[in-house]
Amino acid sequence: MAEDWAAVAAEVTEALAEVGGTAAIIRMETTGGYDPTLTPVEYPCTLFQDMLDMTKVKGTLIEATDRREYIAASNLEIVPTTADKLLLAGKEYTIKSVQPLQPDPNGPVIMYEVIFVG
Repeated sequence: MAEDWAAVAAEVTEALAEVGGTAAIIRMETTGGYDPTLTPVEYPCTLFQDMLDMTKVKGTLIEATDRREYIAASNLEIVPTTADKLLLAGKEYTIKSVQPLQPDPNGPVIMYEVIFVG
């Protein structure tokens, strides 16, 4: 029987909401026609903080002070990128890495592993 990955993604979102918290991804978007300006737009997200495995840090661009959050995908309106910022507890953080967790290549992304400057 095929797994219902959309249902799994919804369950992950619920679980992260129970044990995690909320934040926002800030994306700079162009507004205005003739004289466009960049405007920060906040996209709410549900996330869970996890510790980085320091054995995987050596030889990478990840530093000991960096942090990792898992962000639920099913209720997120955008796909986070390293051009975005993470707004967490009133402070903006620079995103260094975004990895989608997608068990089935033909199914939805379940969550994103986001590493950011702590």
